[in-house]
Amino acid sequence: MSDDSWPLAAPARPRVSPREVPVPVPRVRERAVRPAHPSHLLDTSRPALVIDGGSRADLGLVRSLGFAGIRVHLLATGRASVTAQSRYVVQTHAFPHSSASDDERVARIRAIAKSLPLRPVILPSGDRTLRFLSRCRADFSDVVDHDLAEARIVANCLDKARFARIAERLDLPVPRSWMPRDADAMRRLARQLDYPVFVKPAHGDAAASLPGEVRRMAKGWKVESPGELLALHELFGHHGMTQIIVQEYIAGPDSELASVHVYVDPSGRILGSFTGIKARVWPPDAGVGTAVTSRRNDRLVALAADIVGKMEYAGFAILQFKRDSRLDEFRLIEINCRYGTWTELPSRCGCNFPVAAYALITNQAVPALEQRDGASWLDFSRDFAALAAYRRAGAWTWSRYLRSLGSVRCWAFFAPDDPAPFFWQLLRGAAK
Repeated sequence: MSDDSWPLAAPARPRVSPREVPVPVPRVRERAVRPAHPSHLLDTSRPALVIDGGSRADLGLVRSLGFAGIRVHLLATGRASVTAQSRYVVQTHAFPHSSASDDERVARIRAIAKSLPLRPVILPSGDRTLRFLSRCRADFSDVVDHDLAEARIVANCLDKARFARIAERLDLPVPRSWMPRDADAMRRLARQLDYPVFVKPAHGDAAASLPGEVRRMAKGWKVESPGELLALHELFGHHGMTQIIVQEYIAGPDSELASVHVYVDPSGRILGSFTGIKARVWPPDAGVGTAVTSRRNDRLVALAADIVGKMEYAGFAILQFKRDSRLDEFRLIEINCRYGTWTELPSRCGCNFPVAAYALITNQAVPALEQRDGASWLDFSRDFAALAAYRRAGAWTWSRYLRSLGSVRCWAFFAPDDPAPFFWQLLRGAAK
């Protein structure tokens, strides 16, 4: 029998070859999901769709929804998906790669939505998924519900150059930024700057064209001299990355990095907030969090509330900050309009934002969002690489590192109540 889905990983169940068929299509029996943390009485009859981008963020989002007993349908581009192994995924559907046309991907979303007994909701993780869903929202909104921020706001936050201009106009606490138009402008700017500076692409996806040894999953690059800046600019141009931003470098160690997660209802009221403090990032100075601790910071929350108010923001957002050690002031780095790498940490610490979004989308009372401090999230493989770099720089010792592991309660892949993704990763690593 043909089907539009891949059965979930289970030793005794063979997989069905994914192939496109016209709708309506037969459906395989869904895996039953029991709420792991039944903290709020919700009607979870409507399913949730998550597009698998192959990242840790997808798994954290799926688990967060699963904690409340929400049935998750994963839209995956391949069978080797670690997120598909989660017990909270009830069905995995074949989905076109991000390189496919918008029309093809929208048609697939519509087909999947129409094959389900109840109208689904969709939540984004990852910038590529967010960009696609935002620009195509009008093409699927008659069959799928969402809580995406306004299209103009999403576009403003994804385009770093545009965000820098808007932040200056709204007087947001961002580092000073420059956007040189060509090599001559860059040479003039390089002579005037105080170093170090921070360089990043105007569009995050543009860095994908760079060689792996340069990209290294960095959000940007710390640059120490005019010569280094000009050489980096030349390298970017060689690989087709022509639009870049040069910013003041925010002084201070990576432990001064913090994120505020907020959910703002359509009236502008903040329904909940969460502060995560980053102990380590990979790569150092410019990467993603590898060790993050739940620690409430009311000063940061108030600053985040002021920022989303000025932007007239509604929906879920993650505001990235760093404290400038010279001025004792927090500076805004960026705003993400989607769920992030360590979404699971706030969800396990009393602030399950995906479930709050689901409740609001489905016109139900939003569960309480009250942060509990002290627990940490760890991405062990990346964190171990980060530790090696920090030790070479004298920033961390083995004893301090081992003490920091005492607060870890959730991991990028491992979870006591959802262990399959972790063991799937181990098996894949051994196979390589």
